[in-house]
Amino acid sequence: MKTRLLMLISLVGSVVHSHQTNTTHPAVSALAKESVAREDAQAGAYYPIYSFNKVVADEVDDANSQRNVPHPIFWGLHAAFNHAQATVDADADYPFYRNRLRTAIDGVVMQDTPGGRVLSHFYNAYTGEGLGGTNTPSKEVAVARFLQSVELMGYSNDVRQSNRFGDLRWQGSPWKSGTNPTLDEFSVHDQYLSFYYFGHSLHHLEDMGSIAHVHADAHLTLAGVPGLDWASGWTDRHSTDDFEAIFIPFYLWRLGGNPAQSQEVLSAWYFNCEHSCQPASVASFDDIWPIPMPNPQAPDFSTVSFARKVYNTAIFQGDLPNPNLLGDWDSPLVPTGEIVEMFRRPNGAPGLRWNQSRRARYSGRTRTQGSSAEYFFQTGQLGFVLNYRPGSAGMGSSVWHVWELGGPRNHFYIEEHIPPEASNPGALNCASLLRPPGGVRADLRFAWSESNPLVQFGTGASSNDEIECGRESLLGRQAAVVMPTLVSYAAGYAKWWFDVANLPPYLQRVTVTQEHDLVEKTKFVAYDAEWKDIYKQGEIEDDGSGNVWDDDFKIHFVKERKLEINKDISEQPLNRNFDLEVILVFNEAIKAPTKNGQYDAASGFGIGFQKVDVESPSTGERVMLTSKINEMEIEELRKTPGGNNLDSEDTGRIWKVKIGKAILKDVDILKGGYVRLIITAKDKNKHIDKDGRGADLDGRPATPARRNVKHPDSGNLHGLNITNFVTWHDKDSLPGSIFSAIDDDGMQAGAFAYDDEKLDGGELVGDRMHIIWFGNEAKQEESQPNSNETENIRKDEVSITLEPKKTELKPETE
Repeated sequence: MKTRLLMLISLVGSVVHSHQTNTTHPAVSALAKESVAREDAQAGAYYPIYSFNKVVADEVDDANSQRNVPHPIFWGLHAAFNHAQATVDADADYPFYRNRLRTAIDGVVMQDTPGGRVLSHFYNAYTGEGLGGTNTPSKEVAVARFLQSVELMGYSNDVRQSNRFGDLRWQGSPWKSGTNPTLDEFSVHDQYLSFYYFGHSLHHLEDMGSIAHVHADAHLTLAGVPGLDWASGWTDRHSTDDFEAIFIPFYLWRLGGNPAQSQEVLSAWYFNCEHSCQPASVASFDDIWPIPMPNPQAPDFSTVSFARKVYNTAIFQGDLPNPNLLGDWDSPLVPTGEIVEMFRRPNGAPGLRWNQSRRARYSGRTRTQGSSAEYFFQTGQLGFVLNYRPGSAGMGSSVWHVWELGGPRNHFYIEEHIPPEASNPGALNCASLLRPPGGVRADLRFAWSESNPLVQFGTGASSNDEIECGRESLLGRQAAVVMPTLVSYAAGYAKWWFDVANLPPYLQRVTVTQEHDLVEKTKFVAYDAEWKDIYKQGEIEDDGSGNVWDDDFKIHFVKERKLEINKDISEQPLNRNFDLEVILVFNEAIKAPTKNGQYDAASGFGIGFQKVDVESPSTGERVMLTSKINEMEIEELRKTPGGNNLDSEDTGRIWKVKIGKAILKDVDILKGGYVRLIITAKDKNKHIDKDGRGADLDGRPATPARRNVKHPDSGNLHGLNITNFVTWHDKDSLPGSIFSAIDDDGMQAGAFAYDDEKLDGGELVGDRMHIIWFGNEAKQEESQPNSNETENIRKDEVSITLEPKKTELKPETE
């Protein structure tokens, strides 16, 4: 292990982390987003993950013009830097990703700063320990950020609909046209912030795609530390990093940072993600960070956990005994196994030798490493120093017996490092890549065996083509397995997170029109009302841990909603003897009410009416027309009520329902007076909840539904059932402190309640917030209520709508 090295570094200097945070991580995140989008192209259940801004306002970031291009609204932008651009951005602490909106990719990048955070980015895939066995394991931080992102998730009409048309100056925000506020002045919307928090958690998953991170190998690059950097004589195996920071970024930089071409390298070369890399099945944190099983007798090659899969690609079986000082290769202590055969010379001679001297000369370099004897691996490549000291637990060895560190018995990890190209930063000398002369096993996902033999490296190893040269190396073979798996798990993790964080839909707007000729033939709007967001500011405070926030800043969220009724609607009443047209605008896509032209009961869609008595508005007869839906005309609309075309991924949320007079005339409660419109529907998206909740409409949008999150103890993360810690707010639960940190009015219990109550028979109450007026069958002038009654009911309409009485949930008459 590098524990002692880490302690020494902390005393004498700083660590330069060559992990390319603004190169590899954004590229993997972008590929994961594309994986979700490809799989979800038809269903559209995860469209917020890949939904694009069509136009981006200049105010997004004046200093970084690259941001003024269309990009995923919440997922964020992959900049596709070349080496020089990545260096400038990293040296300035990632200004490109430290922007005001806070997207998922921004969070992915910013999780690596400040530098002290990286010490908690490791997780031994067999022991569950962090770096050195003392630092916080990656799983602990990843779970915390995941749950915080779920707690923050909120829906805002301005962000989810208006913003996709390029309006970034949302209502209620301090960001107004013509201004460019400082970070302190700017207030981040909670939905952006939720994706940003998730990005921090996603970074930890992506780090499990680094062979070093799952072996708790510090893989440090040292510079400016007297006596420790390569230039001052320290061994080269501690001076450079592995494939995570040099090998992978090189292939992203090699085409000059061109986004399309660098993406092509990731997609079409050995990463092979253009038509594969489908989202993996992820249903728990254990699917990424496995439950510990220290010191097994054999590797767990049947694992479904991502970190352990990656770990297994970099361990090789072998029996390397510790011979006595007089032992030789003809003794019974001759080493055997996969790793021995990997380094066997082409002439059949063994590639390992036992060196018992205190000094060893390797390829012309002299190294003094104490008195311990060691195995020396002969690679046939100039400049390679590979050694194993029995009992060293990784210190002073470039080959580790993982059993000494809690891994499987008789298996070894090769801590490969790539010498730096001092004369050409960002370049990669293919001659420096390790190619064991005997090859590596054909499929690194499984154990070495007769059916999974070693395969030598092909002629591409000596090719001048950088891609072919890189492919034919140990790192190339490992990356060919690890990178597609990483993209798949990152995509699956994003889907699972959205299933947990996704909020229930609500009926955002209702418009009711009718055409009749009681007075004159005309089509009129009898009702039009829409829920408007009322915003509030909270504040995220630096908790001192350095894990996420290095500053305090404001959070912008929907505190409540008010129903705004269009006062320009017609004074004519509706009449049950004429067809009725209802436009239903949901805040997000719902399950289609019909399938193949017939009502689909699985959609949960329903429509009906309930009588409102002027004297006692809390009770009234209820009539559901669900059994008549096949006789109605139901059409999905592709434009907003304002006439804007919906994006393809945003369809499924606006529906027109035409109820024929033949249906209405049999509903006696429509003879005259006020009735509530009843609507039930289910979310198009999947939800994770142990009691099946979450998909049904939020019946009272006045209290914006949110998740209620309880954070588990750090020792209670293995086998964690997410639904035990993530429930729904109800009428008695209090919002978290971040939702009431600035102003004094506070947030009351029930402010974020999810209302999906059911009647005694199990039928959903549904949305009953909209009250419409029917006249009787007589002529209009005879059906008008007296002026005082009309004025009273209109005044009371909003209060009735916003605060229906509890007794209404159990109507006296069915």
